[in-house]
Amino acid sequence: MLRASALLMLSLAAVPGVALAAGPKVGVVEVQKVMEAIPAWTKAVEALRKDFEKKKAGLEARQNDLTKKKGQLDAKRTIIDPRTMANEEQQFMAEANEFRNEYMQSQQEISARESGLKEVMLGRIEKAVAALGESGEYDYIVEAGAETAPNVLYAVKSAYITQATIDSYKKIFADKAIELPPMPKQMGPGPGGPGGGPAMKAPPPKK
Repeated sequence: MLRASALLMLSLAAVPGVALAAGPKVGVVEVQKVMEAIPAWTKAVEALRKDFEKKKAGLEARQNDLTKKKGQLDAKRTIIDPRTMANEEQQFMAEANEFRNEYMQSQQEISARESGLKEVMLGRIEKAVAALGESGEYDYIVEAGAETAPNVLYAVKSAYITQATIDSYKKIFADKAIELPPMPKQMGPGPGGPGGGPAMKAPPPKK
């Protein structure tokens, strides 16, 4: 759904005491279809997906390494002295905690970048809708919403201006790339580790 301004009122269609010969002109936009029709959006999402997969592969490799170290540590438990074992266990726990913090920070960064991409895209669609509304003299333009949670229960087919919105977008932005937002700045230490923020549950090393 669009942000607070997704329901765009372009002009007052009814003013107390003023009678209109015809009802207000209303347009309905299927925002998800607009997004899917824009190549720049598809490219931005694909770039984010590839970055996520790269980070995921790196984290899985570290997790496998920790699992291997845990097995080696358990195997030595009965053959080395307790003091040496305690030191090695302490070192292992430090590595495991570092991994958990890195995992949580990675999840937060990906989520923030995904939200940022959507924010940029929806902002562009709003501009395209506003331009279309002004040129088409619409009184209201509303978002259709998802099929499972529609904002519009019924509208005649002629009220849908999804393709016109796509054309308006391309006229304004052409093939301009949607840049991935910069990585969020790290905040002070908090429950979520070095990146701050609420703690997220990270998977423990595989046993």
